Formats: sequence, C-alpha cells, structure tokens
Amino acid sequence: MAKGGAKLKKAEANDKLGRRIGRGQLGGTTPLPVLATSLSQSLDRPVVDKTGLLGNFSFTLTYTPEVGDGNRLGPPAADAPPTDSSGPSIFTALREQLGLELKSARGPVETARVNDSETLR
Repeated sequence: MAKGGAKLKKAEANDKLGRRIGRGQLGGTTPLPVLATSLSQSLDRPVVDKTGLLGNFSFTLTYTPEVGDGNRLGPPAADAPPTDSSGPSIFTALREQLGLELKSARGPVETARVNDSETLR
C-alpha cells in the first residue's frame, strides 16, 4: 500500500463481481488478487498482491496507457475518444486513485512447462 493507506471502497454484499479492462482503464468489483492479474495483463509483467487486504473491492482506475500498451486487447474502437496524454501513468494512478503502489522485486515466477519434444517458435 502507498503512504497514507489504501483508498479502496469495500464492496457491498449485493455488488456483482466482475472486472473491466480497457485501454487506459481498469475497474470492477473483485478481490485484489484479480486486480493484480488485470495489472499483469496491462503491464505485460507479473504483478503479485502483497497488500494483505481481504475481501472484494469496487474500483475504477483511469490512466494514460504507454505507447503500445493495450495491444493485447486489440486496437481502440474507431469511435473511441483519443487517449488523454495529460493523464497520469498507471503507477501514479494506482497511488493517487487507489492508494496502492507497484514495487519492483525479484522472486519466483510461475511458468508453463514444455515437454522436451515441443518447441516454442
């Protein structure tokens, strides 16, 4: 968690679970490990939840994607508004909007195992 603590809203019992991922936006009502998975997809690197916060949280995170960010989600729709380049980076948005922080660390990463007879190309 960032200095000052988390700014997450605890989900209500009747809130429907789900997440939204789009170019420059993450949101939904999920447990934080699911948010970590969404961040992993957006950043194209592993993100691990180490907040210690349990339960479901409702959030919306809006940020300016890096050039090329979001290509895994496909190109922006033809009628999508242009990206606001004056907005915060995903790192700043996490700190300011959700009270969370990403910190680089080394550690074990789960990978897919490939049999000797298979070749990835």
